[in-house]
Amino acid sequence: MLLAFQVLGLSLGVIGWCLENSCTSSHSWRAHSHSQAVTTNNWQLEGLWMTCAATSLGSVQCQRYKTVLGLPGYIQACRALMIIALLLGLASIIVSVLGLKCTKIGSTSEQVKVKITLTGGSLFILSGLSTLTAVLWYTARVVQEFHDPFFAGVRGLSYNYSKTSRGQQIYRAAPVSESGSSKAYV
Repeated sequence: MLLAFQVLGLSLGVIGWCLENSCTSSHSWRAHSHSQAVTTNNWQLEGLWMTCAATSLGSVQCQRYKTVLGLPGYIQACRALMIIALLLGLASIIVSVLGLKCTKIGSTSEQVKVKITLTGGSLFILSGLSTLTAVLWYTARVVQEFHDPFFAGVRGLSYNYSKTSRGQQIYRAAPVSESGSSKAYV
């Protein structure tokens, strides 16, 4: 029964590692949709490694980011966290296979096998936490940029920042001084 749980845990860990790998290489971490007419839509997809543009006619064009240093800090951090998660996951798979009851390595005792298995499980947990941190950080930034009215990203909407929704002026002109010049105050 214990061997069945170990094999189940290892197979779930391998499936999780494969999902981490596909998530890291995915180019659809953020998607923008633009409808221009009833029959034509454009999508802009952004990932950790490249950005893609797709149309409803089926054409897709992808382009890798040109520079690493020109990317925002959170994308660089998410890249690093996902790579760390993949490396930890690979190490945990190797360690967990060595710690299974059905594998024999020399003359290891049961206590050593339990410690190896526990180490492999701990590495799986660290790998999952690293992935979770990267995904939550990226999601928080996407939501923050969506709610920021002064964000310069493409959202498909045009805003007039000189007025609020109630018709009040955001900028008010200062009274004209003797020299005839005026300044705007926020």
